[in-house]
Amino acid sequence: MSNPREAALKILFKIDYEGAYSNLALKEGLGGLSGADRGLATRLVYGCVSMKITLDYIISLYSTTKLNKLSKSVKQILRIGIYQIMYMDKIPQSAAVNESVKLASKYENRSRGFVNAVLRRVCKEKDSIKFPEDKIDNLRTRYSFPKNLCERFVEEFGYDFALELIKALSAEPETVIRANRLKTDRDTLVHKLEDGGARACAIEYMPDSAILSGAEIGALKEFKDGLFTVQDTAAQLACLVLDAQRNHRVIDMCAAPGGKTTYIAELMENQGAISAFDVHPHKIQLIDDAAERLGIDIITTCAADTSVYKASMND
Repeated sequence: MSNPREAALKILFKIDYEGAYSNLALKEGLGGLSGADRGLATRLVYGCVSMKITLDYIISLYSTTKLNKLSKSVKQILRIGIYQIMYMDKIPQSAAVNESVKLASKYENRSRGFVNAVLRRVCKEKDSIKFPEDKIDNLRTRYSFPKNLCERFVEEFGYDFALELIKALSAEPETVIRANRLKTDRDTLVHKLEDGGARACAIEYMPDSAILSGAEIGALKEFKDGLFTVQDTAAQLACLVLDAQRNHRVIDMCAAPGGKTTYIAELMENQGAISAFDVHPHKIQLIDDAAERLGIDIITTCAADTSVYKASMND
């Protein structure tokens, strides 16, 4: 049975080197872990994905080997270790280092001393790490934010506002769920989840949204029964602005994994027709699975490149 850090390592490999969706790789990779261990593995995966620029910058500061020369295993192990040291105060630094060295021993034994040395230096200097003096590079490396967006925000809003905006966008996101209005409503769902021991809070400015915490989503009966799905408010807003009505015909291009597609169907009260396309055939099944779980039958899926005109979905 994998421990949570080893599970996170394997999941990050699939995300970074096999192009897997993080949520689907997590679902597949968490088997056999207890609730607490699943939570730790999930935090490590999402943390390393969202803070990759910063983690790689710190690695480059303390590694005697250039980042692009490090093996895939060592690079991921260092990211996992540094993320714990920098962002997870409840984990003792000694545990972050020792568990990372154990992973190195298992996956690349000749690098265990190197991993130990780098992580111990990060522990010692975590509060005095020097980020670049250049304002754009500082924003990019400190908050793990794309350089082109840092430049655009500073140009559009000025540095001070851009700094606060990037800080907010880089904060750890809350888990937002969307009630399936074909089967329930948001307030009823919130009460059900709270009765089951989860923590749920309605988002008042969104008709179907709530924040969920304190629960493993995939294990919840309400999720398995199709009463809700995970979707952030920005994605939901796009569907609300579309304002599709009953018996409309909707074409959704680049539809996988189906979050917006299924919400549009729910807003249409499962009446009408939605043609959902994605260029990757293996991702079409994700849309079909989501529709089946949510009780939606008006979505027809097709693997196709929608930049190329075809007379029908069957061509």
